[in-house]
Amino acid sequence: MSTRSCLVFGLAAVCVSSLLPAEEAVDLEMITRIRDEGLANSKVMDTVGYLTDVIGPRVTGSPQMKQASEWTRDQLQSWGLANAHLEGWRFGRGWSLERANVQMVAPTSATLIAVPRAFTPGTDGPRRGRVVKVKLDSEADAEKYRGQLAGRIVLVNDARATLNPDKAPFTRYSDKELDDLERFDVMPSPRPGMPDRETITGRTRMQRFLREFFATEKVLATV
Repeated sequence: MSTRSCLVFGLAAVCVSSLLPAEEAVDLEMITRIRDEGLANSKVMDTVGYLTDVIGPRVTGSPQMKQASEWTRDQLQSWGLANAHLEGWRFGRGWSLERANVQMVAPTSATLIAVPRAFTPGTDGPRRGRVVKVKLDSEADAEKYRGQLAGRIVLVNDARATLNPDKAPFTRYSDKELDDLERFDVMPSPRPGMPDRETITGRTRMQRFLREFFATEKVLATV
């Protein structure tokens, strides 16, 4: 290597080193205060408890959603955050569940446990209809029932076995199990048995078709 090339290399190294940022001073006192606030004065459980136990479950556009948003804004203001405010946006019709009651009246009387899907329209009073079981895996299957389902309560899924439970429905995690739950893959591999994209797309298309089909056929309800 020539003397000139050595000098050029040396100058380049000086220029690069001069561009490196100076090491930032760490405010250890502030870091300690932040850690202490999170570990010793956390309001996480209080916040979660109020949102879930007091306000309760909510979907977009529901009165509970409005209440949760306003409560959160007020909490942020009480904690000293500036300019905590709500911003409206157009969504459409809201929805909330007041009550749902399903009663079998024949061949004997029985109260059934049922929870409506979100945004299910109300019945505007009691409705009574005969129950029919159908198997609709394709649009061709639906055509076989055209003109036969008006005013019917349609069972659209296969029956599931209801065995007596042999263990408690809930399990309390151990400390080790809780630690394991904190660890997860950034890009988790698909779980065994998960449907592929094509299968999911086909199911979504079929569900959209059935919603329109049931509405056109004036089905009373689907289960």
